[in-house]
Amino acid sequence: MCPMVAHPLDAHRGGAQRAELYGEQVASLIGLLETVFEDEPDARRQATLVATLAVGAAILGRAVGDDALATEIETVAAAEIRHRLTTGEADPDG
Repeated sequence: MCPMVAHPLDAHRGGAQRAELYGEQVASLIGLLETVFEDEPDARRQATLVATLAVGAAILGRAVGDDALATEIETVAAAEIRHRLTTGEADPDG
């Protein structure tokens, strides 16, 4: 399991040093994603949104205790991420 998904609460509860390390990993992910949108004027915003969708959907999908709802959350997020990564735009059907 990805540490981004597995450890956000641990990072929050673990004090400033742990939160800082977690933040560095999040910033690194956003920076990597930003290169995908480098030709877009809002590259940083798009990268932050995709990272948030990916990590948030994975966390929610594991937390809801309902397989159908988990699948729905993960499927909708994945479709939006895929659309943004291929077009640089929000999914009009999402």
